[in-house]
Amino acid sequence: WTATARELSGSPRAWRVILPQASREQALATTTRIGAAGFSDFLVMPEGAPDAGAIAIALGRYRNEAAARERVAALSRAGF
Repeated sequence: WTATARELSGSPRAWRVILPQASREQALATTTRIGAAGFSDFLVMPEGAPDAGAIAIALGRYRNEAAARERVAALSRAGF
């Protein structure tokens, strides 16, 4: 998967972890795997979601970059 980032002025209020998906069906299949891997904090965002621009799985919102990167690392170790 690929992640996108954009530079915003000022301090961010929150960091989000988003996993883009090609379709809603793929997103639902992926969430089944994510849940089976022991993760419980995720949400399938509808097409046109403002953070992703398409179907995506939101995998958490964090107060700081370190916590968001820790979540990404845990997901990566689990094969996502």
